[in-house]
Amino acid sequence: MQPGRRSASSLSIVPTDASPPPSGLTPLGPLSKAEHRVFSFTVHQNRHLRARDVPLLELYAAAYCRSSKAKRGGVQKWERETRIMMALAVKLRLTVQSTVQPRTVGRLHEQPVLSYYERQALQEQMDDDNH
Repeated sequence: MQPGRRSASSLSIVPTDASPPPSGLTPLGPLSKAEHRVFSFTVHQNRHLRARDVPLLELYAAAYCRSSKAKRGGVQKWERETRIMMALAVKLRLTVQSTVQPRTVGRLHEQPVLSYYERQALQEQMDDDNH
């Protein structure tokens, strides 16, 4: 590292290791292939997970696989397994409701406000279509 202030040109250079480091989370116990795929996918998609989350994450992966298998069984078994999976997903903050601030959800779905000129152009276009 150079002593003193950094130049503007050195600040504009993107380091080669700019991508986030791969997560070092590994299961504590043995998992089936399907459970391991769910575990790895969930870790890859949710960068907020830490080592303390691994036990719950293992349970989530197992519950996901059991829920998928229960689809072929009865509705009651599938519903029970899905409830377990969703409870774990909420605790691990994997669901959309867990990751979005309630105050900003409405802002995400607001329609953009059209300017006066955009409204006039749309009105003219609708008038032309009607004639």
